[in-house]
Amino acid sequence: MSTGETPNTGFLFGMIEEIKIQFLREEFPPWGGLISAS
Repeated sequence: MSTGETPNTGFLFGMIEEIKIQFLREEFPPWGGLISAS
């Protein structure tokens, strides 16, 4: 599977990552700094 062949899939995964980060920040505020630093 190549990202060049499935740009939509890569974009979707990017959105999922953003959603997970937002969820972690809301549920576990102390983790926000660690996620942003990494």
